[in-house]
Amino acid sequence: MHEFLLYRPEVCGVDLLYNTSSNWLTVIDTSGPCLTLPPFLFDRLRTRVPLDCPFEPGEVSLGRLCSPKRFPSAKAGPTLPPLHFALEDSQEPEPPRLHLALERLVFQNSSGAELLCVARGDNYQAAAADMTSSHIALGSLALAGLYTVVNLENYT
Repeated sequence: MHEFLLYRPEVCGVDLLYNTSSNWLTVIDTSGPCLTLPPFLFDRLRTRVPLDCPFEPGEVSLGRLCSPKRFPSAKAGPTLPPLHFALEDSQEPEPPRLHLALERLVFQNSSGAELLCVARGDNYQAAAADMTSSHIALGSLALAGLYTVVNLENYT
């Protein structure tokens, strides 16, 4: 598994780590498909992204995924905002911002329902924002939305 620090994740111009940290430990974990977020971070994302979830805010998800809300009046095209982040802290000049199109994480299950492959990491020990006991996991589907190169010799 490879790990890195993800800096200033934003959705709709809102820093998801506000009042917590400027960065969060992220691991590349292709043993699963989804982007998995610590509970506090998932709950913050959920307030900004139009989702229908089978569990209440702050409640354990029990592995259930949310569905994107689709608005009939919306024009054709993506309805979910991208997740923006950097791989370096703020500096001059500003580091490049990457974006992960959340729309790329939408899939249809066997009954044809759309689901967003962003999971609430309920298996973490601490419910609070603690990087030592919870991390962001980039699964295979999330990783496919980014151009990724990993140097196996020096683990970068």
